[in-house]
Amino acid sequence: MRYQKLLELLKKSQKISLMVGVPALGFFLILSIVFTFRGSGKPWLPGFIITFIILVLMIELIVSNLNYEKKLD
Repeated sequence: MRYQKLLELLKKSQKISLMVGVPALGFFLILSIVFTFRGSGKPWLPGFIITFIILVLMIELIVSNLNYEKKLD
């Protein structure tokens, strides 16, 4: 009984982290893309690196959440 409540709490916390994390990372992804291509038309190399890192973090958050839900079921 006690473990069931803990399991439900873990599921809720995973959903909350996904609901908050993905939009936040999406916002930073859009910002990094905008700052990469601003100005003289010449792309900014650190912007590409930052964009790639944010994209990898977003994908990792989604995939780890999906794998975690499968383990909990």
